[in-house]
Amino acid sequence: MNGNDKGTAVLGAARLPLVGLLLIQLFLGYEWLMSGLTKIVRGGFASGLADELAEKSEGVDLDSLMPALQLVLIGVSVGLLRAVRRERSAARPATGELATD
Repeated sequence: MNGNDKGTAVLGAARLPLVGLLLIQLFLGYEWLMSGLTKIVRGGFASGLADELAEKSEGVDLDSLMPALQLVLIGVSVGLLRAVRRERSAARPATGELATD
């Protein structure tokens, strides 16, 4: 085996996971497309979904979920505010004296 054969073998081995990922993506895309087409062709999906959601949500105490929802909303708000602050500070010119050569 010369140096060129070794490089080809390494390149082929590196492509194997990419081919596997491509096959998985193609399979999932096909399943997604078929599911969507089935919902469109058969119809009644929206009303069936509404009925199922109403049935599943019976007996759920929303008051018990409020503290968890508030924590999630506070966390998201803090994250967004930090991102905005960081973005503004990056866009603002630095203050102070500039170094001179």
